[in-house]
Amino acid sequence: MKLARILTLVPVAFLSLSLISCSAVKKEKDSQSSLLGELRAGESDEVTVKRLKELASLPNATLPPYQSSDNAEPEFTTATPPPSSWADSESISRTVYPGDIFSEQSGPVLRKVVSIADSLPDKARERWLRDIGKAKQRRIPLTLNAAELARLQGEAGEDVALPTRSVALDFRTVQWSPASPILESHLASISLGTPPASLSEGADISRLANSLSDVKHRLKSGEKLFIITSVTESDVVEASYPGAPLGQRDADLILNAFSSLYPHLDRLSAEKTGDYVAVTRLPSIYWEFEVRELKFDGDRIVIIDREPLARN
Repeated sequence: MKLARILTLVPVAFLSLSLISCSAVKKEKDSQSSLLGELRAGESDEVTVKRLKELASLPNATLPPYQSSDNAEPEFTTATPPPSSWADSESISRTVYPGDIFSEQSGPVLRKVVSIADSLPDKARERWLRDIGKAKQRRIPLTLNAAELARLQGEAGEDVALPTRSVALDFRTVQWSPASPILESHLASISLGTPPASLSEGADISRLANSLSDVKHRLKSGEKLFIITSVTESDVVEASYPGAPLGQRDADLILNAFSSLYPHLDRLSAEKTGDYVAVTRLPSIYWEFEVRELKFDGDRIVIIDREPLARN
């Protein structure tokens, strides 16, 4: 595994929307660019979406119809599964929340040691996440044009059926970003059995305290453990063909394109809903998250104050 400055789970580069083309998207295995780059300054989301749809409707926005020599059903790529050496299945989790402490990671799948957020009911979890930090929401419009789909086709292989015209992707993200000192304070309070008010309901403090005691023991013995300090995610991505209707089979084609574009995401599904295809993943579509290393200092769990680590 290699270390980098930030763990970016989206292997794409994003050209400025000020260019006279659709937003260019390509898969780059070693890219440190984030899909979530800033949109063009001074331009509203609605104007951006309208412009992307206009571009996607141009004559060069379509490809020749897909032809399969054996009429095979569409296939799509999936993320690499967690290593078979992860024998303890109870510790493997597909959720990623701020404050999660883990020992190993494969894409958005963590081998967790303890998770405060996982232990809470939905309402209590959101209350705690808002207590430790801020939730920043953004809208991200994106269009795959004919050239980009052709490039994806070359990477995915001729047996993978992709859409034959431009695909407009429209989605919203939420970024949970707590401050490290707040996380450290909460970990210390839980360890002492005196949880903050946001954890007064729904949290098994005794169990969490025992888990954090195990974390301290493992850190003291020299084991490397890590903590999630920021997460950016989406519930759903709405995909459509600007200026053209969708058929039932288009959900499969769009799922193929989405899976090929974001190979780190596993267990994706797509379903036609009205005039768009809803692409989802349980428990969430994770675009990126930050990882920092932990250390044992005195009797406290401390987040090492340096650039986030990437373990991929």
